[in-house]
Amino acid sequence: MWYKEQKAEMNSTNHARYSSVYPFALDDAQGITATSALFDPSGTFVGVAGVDLELTFLSDMIRKAMVGKSTVSYIVEKNGLLIAASHGAAGAPNARLHATNSTNTLIQDSAMRLGLLSGVNYFTFDDDWVDVSPL
Repeated sequence: MWYKEQKAEMNSTNHARYSSVYPFALDDAQGITATSALFDPSGTFVGVAGVDLELTFLSDMIRKAMVGKSTVSYIVEKNGLLIAASHGAAGAPNARLHATNSTNTLIQDSAMRLGLLSGVNYFTFDDDWVDVSPL
């Protein structure tokens, strides 16, 4: 399915595409698939590359990439469920949390404000800066 979806949306300026969260077949871990169309030098479509990423791996990755002790990063689906978080739990292995129910208050507060905003790339509240980067 991910191959057909990526191929249907292909163009020579293609960006990565991300699936919804789903349980992997082999170990039932929750994860996503990232895909990108591949083109030869003349711009002809030659295939699709994909990689499966477990949600725990994504949380570990953003936790290790933190720039400062007070920085908080998280990835959330459009439905508000956490995919990964640098601080606080993103949910049990098979029971994900809504971002507004995170154990981290900054994630909770920013998620509530994001629910009210549309088309805004950043905002501030209190002394915190929030940058929104859609995938």
